[in-house]
Amino acid sequence: MKSLICSLLLALPLASGLQAETPELPPFDELRKIILSNVDGADGALLNQSAGEAALEAFGNRVSIVSNQGGEAAEGPFVSRSEMIGTFGYLHLGQLEEGAAQEFDALIAEWQKKELNGIVLDLRFTRGFDYEEAVSIANRFLNKDDVMLHLGRTALRATIKGAALQMPVVVLMNAQTAGAPEALGALLRHHSSGVLVGSDSAGAAHFYRTVKTSNGLKLRVANGSIRLGDSLTLTTDGLTPDVKVKTDFKLEKEWIVNPRLQPTKTTAEDREDLFGRPGTERELVRRHNEINQRIEKSDDNGEEDASGEDASATSDEIHDPVLIRALDLLKAFSIVKGR
Repeated sequence: MKSLICSLLLALPLASGLQAETPELPPFDELRKIILSNVDGADGALLNQSAGEAALEAFGNRVSIVSNQGGEAAEGPFVSRSEMIGTFGYLHLGQLEEGAAQEFDALIAEWQKKELNGIVLDLRFTRGFDYEEAVSIANRFLNKDDVMLHLGRTALRATIKGAALQMPVVVLMNAQTAGAPEALGALLRHHSSGVLVGSDSAGAAHFYRTVKTSNGLKLRVANGSIRLGDSLTLTTDGLTPDVKVKTDFKLEKEWIVNPRLQPTKTTAEDREDLFGRPGTERELVRRHNEINQRIEKSDDNGEEDASGEDASATSDEIHDPVLIRALDLLKAFSIVKGR
C-alpha cells in the first residue's frame, strides 16, 4: 500500500505537467499518418471521430451539430413556465425559435386582464438561433421602426405594430443563455432600459450558416458577428449582467421548475463574505425573507407594498435568489413610478 501511494504521488506532478504544457502539434494529416503507420491496431475511423469531436470542442459555440437533422421547424410550446407573482408576470422561455413571440403575446394579453406592473423574462438555459423572433419580442417593449440587429450583412428591422408595453422588464440569464436569447437581452437593455440579472451569458450570439458534410451531417457554423444597430457588437465574452447573483448551477435548474424549492439549511460560512455581504444565495434568501417579515410586522394598518400585494404573500416564499433580485427591482421601480 505504501509503495502504491508513493507511486501515485510521483505520478501527480508528471500528469499536471502534461496538462499544463502541451507542445505545438504537427499538422493533423501528418500526425494521423504517423499514428496509423506505427500504432498497432490503430483505427482510422476512430481517429477521425476523435479528432472531429476535439475540433468541435475546441471551437465551442462557434461550430455545432444541428440536432434537428430533418430540418423541421422547432415545435412549441416555447414558454416552459409562467405565473403571476403579485402584480408581476414571470415567464421562462425554454427556447427562442419561430412561434415564441406569439406565445409571449398570448400570455401578456392574459396578464393584462389583471393589474400588470412589470415582467420577469427568464432566459436562463434558453437557447435558439431565430434572431428575427428576438427582435419581434424586443419590439413589444419598443414599438419603433428602426434597424435592431445586423446579422453579418443582413439588417433586421422592427416595425410599429401598436402600443408598446409601458412597464419595466428584468431579464434573467446565465452561462447557458446562448444565441438569440443573448441578442434579446442585449436589445432590451440597450433600447428599453431592461435590466439583466444573473451571471455572464454563453457568448454564442453569432450569425450562423448551415453547412452539410459529405456524410449528410449538418453543422451550424459561426460566419459573422451580431451588432445592435450601429453600435454594440456581441462577442464571445457574452453579456455581463447589470446585477450579478452567484448561484448553484444545479439548484438554478431546479428553481426554474420550482422557485419555491427550499435549499439546504444556512450555515455560518454562508452568512457573510469578507466584505459583510451575503456569502451564498441561501443567506441572500434568508435576509430577504427577514426584511419582508419586518415590513409585515411594522405595517399596523395592513397596507400593501408598491406591487399591490402583501410582501409575505408574494416573494416571501420564493427561494430562487436570481428571481428574488428581479422581484426586488420591479418593486423598487413601482415605488419610484408611484411617487
